[in-house]
Amino acid sequence: MRQKTFKAPPNPFPKQYCQYAVGACLEPLVATGSICYNDTEAEILVGDLVTAWFREDAFSAGGQTRVKILVGMTDDAITLVALNPIEQVTIPRSALHAVHRIFAIKLSEGRLWDLRTVASRDHFVRSQLAGRSIDGERMILP
Repeated sequence: MRQKTFKAPPNPFPKQYCQYAVGACLEPLVATGSICYNDTEAEILVGDLVTAWFREDAFSAGGQTRVKILVGMTDDAITLVALNPIEQVTIPRSALHAVHRIFAIKLSEGRLWDLRTVASRDHFVRSQLAGRSIDGERMILP
């Protein structure tokens, strides 16, 4: 197994940047090969998809960045959720270099989703999850 090495994040970060999603933790919402567009200056709200950048001393073999759903935040920590398997983790802010809001996603089949409004984010989530399964459970959305 190849061990991952830490790479210093951009300093400073550009206002916007993109990265490929790798892994199945947010499938079927965000599949491997999707492109996540991040905004370093956008306000981050509970329910947003975010990219969390870990500090070198908190970095693990799972990678120095993680794309997850933000479900909680305080001055001291943020709480993120993965879908496969369904898992919630609270991370001290001291372990993070940065957290950025994902404002758009280009799916591997080519469709581009704008996530800048709650309505557009809700439409994206409903269209991606309707009738699909997460962690073995079928999603039935109204």
